Amino acid sequence: MLNLETARKRYEVSLKSVTSAEEDRRIAEERYNLGANTLLDLLIATANYTQAKSNQVSSTYDFVYAKLQFRITIGREKF
Repeated sequence: MLNLETARKRYEVSLKSVTSAEEDRRIAEERYNLGANTLLDLLIATANYTQAKSNQVSSTYDFVYAKLQFRITIGREKF
């Protein structure tokens, strides 16, 4: 049960991280278009967003796998 709860929390954090990184990237792009940011700032924000999405995919897999393991443990799924 602990693994399931840990995976769920990691998944929830990843969703918030993606939302935050997406907003940071949007702001960096707007600032770049206005000449207030460098291309490097925009590229870093884009890389951070890509990393957040990658972490989201990984945490989604871990959460789904932990749910399956839990269901097997309690006898609701056959392995």
